[in-house]
Amino acid sequence: MKQKISVLLLLIIAATLNIPSLAQAEKRTLMHDGLKRSYIIDKPKMAANGSKLPVIIMLHGGGGNGENGKRMSGFTEKAVPCGVIAVYPSGTSKFQRMKKIKTWNAEHCCGYAMEQDIDDVGFISVLIDGLVAHDSADQKRIYATGISNGALLTNQLGAKLSRKIAAIAPVVGGMFGD
Repeated sequence: MKQKISVLLLLIIAATLNIPSLAQAEKRTLMHDGLKRSYIIDKPKMAANGSKLPVIIMLHGGGGNGENGKRMSGFTEKAVPCGVIAVYPSGTSKFQRMKKIKTWNAEHCCGYAMEQDIDDVGFISVLIDGLVAHDSADQKRIYATGISNGALLTNQLGAKLSRKIAAIAPVVGGMFGD
C-alpha cells in the first residue's frame, strides 16, 4: 500500500513542477489476434540502466487514440521525469486508414471494438508482458487508467488482469454488471 501511495505522491509532486521532458518516445506496434495494434511508449532515460520502473497505461476515450490520450493526460510531462514509464495504446476502428475514431471493447460498450468482439484485455496483457520483458517495467508496479470508454476498459483490466495490474484509476466510466 505504501508503494502505491508513493507512486501517486510522485505523480502529484511532478504535476506541480516544471521539469523538462526526459523521455525517450517511440511509436510501436504489435500483433494480437491477427490485428496490428499500436501504442506510444515514453520511457525515462534512466530505463536504459536496467532499473525496474513503474508503468502507467493511459487508455483514451471513445473516438480518440493513443496520441489523444497522451496529449489529454499530460502523463509524459508529469510522470516520466519521476521515473515512470508512460504507455498510450490505441483502440480499434472500422476505418483502418484513420488514426482516430478508435474504441475499446469493454464488453457492454463501445462501437466497433464491442461489435467485433475485439480482445482488448488480451492486447493489454500482451503489451504488459512485452513491457516487463523488454522495457525495464517493474511487473509489480503496473498501473492503468482511462477516460470514458477507456475507463470502462480500465475496470475490465482491474477485474481480469489483477495478477498483472497493481491498481486502476478509471475516470468517468463505471463497471457494468450482468
